[in-house]
Amino acid sequence: LAATAFALAALRAGRGEEWVCAAGGTLAGVAAGVTSADVGAWGQVGIQLGIAGAAAGCYAVVAGRRWVGVLAVADLVLASWIAVAGARVEAPEAYTLPAALGLLVIAIPQLRARARSWAAEGAAAAVALVPSAVVVVADPTALRLALVVVAAAGLTVAGTLLHRQAPFVVGAVVLAFVVVGRLAPYTPLLPRWLTLGAAGLLLLVVGATYERRRQQAREAVAWVAQMH
Repeated sequence: LAATAFALAALRAGRGEEWVCAAGGTLAGVAAGVTSADVGAWGQVGIQLGIAGAAAGCYAVVAGRRWVGVLAVADLVLASWIAVAGARVEAPEAYTLPAALGLLVIAIPQLRARARSWAAEGAAAAVALVPSAVVVVADPTALRLALVVVAAAGLTVAGTLLHRQAPFVVGAVVLAFVVVGRLAPYTPLLPRWLTLGAAGLLLLVVGATYERRRQQAREAVAWVAQMH
């Protein structure tokens, strides 16, 4: 019923009955989800919301209703969350990746217009990587660690090549966070003389090249700041 109503709304776009059909589709989708949720049929709820969200998204594209498209994407993300939660999937990526994909779909107009990266792909990149990076540091597995490092490095390289600030910053920060977080537990195992000697050598090098390093830091900040 929801899919049929949204199809009729798309066919009658620009006419008075468009909004009646769209409202009917929304109510039908919500009613179906609530009815199935009452009996704990979470897989069925996910399918129902997915069908209604896909139909609403098609209607939004045909009729040019951006805000309906945003709601449709949110509905599809919610449907995926309900489905994976019903299947008792606990991996955070099962929840963050659909949300990141939804944010990226919503940002398609900004991407086409070459808007600033933080208004376009910035939120999607952060949602996709940051939670996984936190999990890698707190409770690492070899596969997740490898995938997070590869994804972060890929974002950093893509941001550099495309001159996009958000993916570059997110990728670089995640890489630094993972490296520091994974190496920090091993710091107390190093001999004290080695730690003090390395710190002293580092201070000596920084002091001897202070002016040059400061100029390089300014250039690096200016280079990142001029990215879109």
